[in-house]
Amino acid sequence: MADPHTRTFKEHELAGWDAKARGYDDYMGSITRQAVEPQLRAAGVEAGTRVLDVACGTGFIAAAATSR
Repeated sequence: MADPHTRTFKEHELAGWDAKARGYDDYMGSITRQAVEPQLRAAGVEAGTRVLDVACGTGFIAAAATSR
């Protein structure tokens, strides 16, 4: 790992979110997974639909949208 004083902002931010991802998934993962399909249906996401996942957790919605 790079010296925290010489890392770029992007590297620092990525390291911080990587460290939090597991705890977030442990805490919110089961709730988030239950909401994925209802949200995609409500948004009318189907094969060929383009979506933008911005700050939506650990990527459950983006992954499900991609699999359609």
